Amino acid sequence: MSAEEAPSKGVGAVCVLLCSGEAPGELIASMRTRGVSPVVCRSAFAAMAEICTVGTIGNVPKGGAILLIAEPSTVRGKKALLLSCKKYAPWLRLWVYQHDASIQLRPLDVSQLGIEDDEEEQPSNAIPMHRPMPRMGSLHNRPIIKNAPPALRLSGEGEVVNQNPPETGDEPEEGQPMSGRLLTDEELSMLLSDELDHDD
Repeated sequence: MSAEEAPSKGVGAVCVLLCSGEAPGELIASMRTRGVSPVVCRSAFAAMAEICTVGTIGNVPKGGAILLIAEPSTVRGKKALLLSCKKYAPWLRLWVYQHDASIQLRPLDVSQLGIEDDEEEQPSNAIPMHRPMPRMGSLHNRPIIKNAPPALRLSGEGEVVNQNPPETGDEPEEGQPMSGRLLTDEELSMLLSDELDHDD
């Protein structure tokens, strides 16, 4: 690997190395001789997490930051990762390593890389990893309850609804307890008469 192929010559550069399997030993050794210690990640999610910890816009390491994708044809999630890097880490330098290429280590040319990630697209009958969540207040997530009392409203809003139940004409006969009452009229009068006797 020649000097012009190295992603960084200065000490202090941070490199996130994304590879699907074992990191190429000669690549690691070459980078370390140039003062770059790569952080090896085995998934696009782990790589993005490392990139987020490296720095933000206006707070980039002095030596710069590099995302190096080793053997990109074997790495899954590279399209989403590169799009996220473009949006959230535009300061990041992108490099690619391919052992069998004429120039093994070179700046990343997205158009030559074949970033389509066709193998990652889910078939139409695939089950998504998570359920779509309805927005707050959406009518789709409210259960339908038959014969439920009307929903509460703020005063002055909407129609006025009579909250009293309609009279059915089924009044209990005298001496029988009304539904929902604990005492009959007779029992209530007996209790009240006892209280009146104690007051005297």
